[in-house]
Amino acid sequence: MTDENEIEEEGELPAAPPTEAVAGTFGWILKKLMPMLVALILLSATIWSISIFGLTIYRDYLKVPDEVQVPDVTNMEIKEAYEAIESVGLRLQVHENRYDKVVKKRIVLDQNPEGGKMVREGRTILVVVSLGPELMSVPKLTGESLRTAKISLSNAKLRVGKVTFEEAQYGLDEEVVEQNPSSGKEVPRGEQVHLRVRRGWR
Repeated sequence: MTDENEIEEEGELPAAPPTEAVAGTFGWILKKLMPMLVALILLSATIWSISIFGLTIYRDYLKVPDEVQVPDVTNMEIKEAYEAIESVGLRLQVHENRYDKVVKKRIVLDQNPEGGKMVREGRTILVVVSLGPELMSVPKLTGESLRTAKISLSNAKLRVGKVTFEEAQYGLDEEVVEQNPSSGKEVPRGEQVHLRVRRGWR
């Protein structure tokens, strides 16, 4: 006959092994913390994205550019001027082309801002570039009267130079018989054209 202690012992459930108990507890904790971990990861990713976006905006739009010294490019050939300006992080723009009696073609006459000034990086420097002397074509003056020759030179933006007269020939009108420079030659605006004129006699 079985005593009461044996009956009670037969009714009890066997105790779970220690390893399974720990695993069950860890699984329960992990299940509870999983939403918090996911939320933390999403929050971290959002903060990282906002930081990168903010740094990009600051770098591209809000950051104040560094200041650099403007090179003096006056009297430089335009290609050299471009290289000098761009080498310090600035930009060059030809603002005007201008004829100059002395300075040859493609040389920088003036700049704004001037050389030596401190400006923000990326600024545009405006320059005036020489076209060299303005060249005019000498008109044909031989066969014309002195008065007509003077008018032709004025219209061509040239000037009458030295006028030498020859003795008049009876029955002939006044006439330019020689000119220097010759017709068709290109000379700077305002250049003198020398004439030899035969006087008229009728």
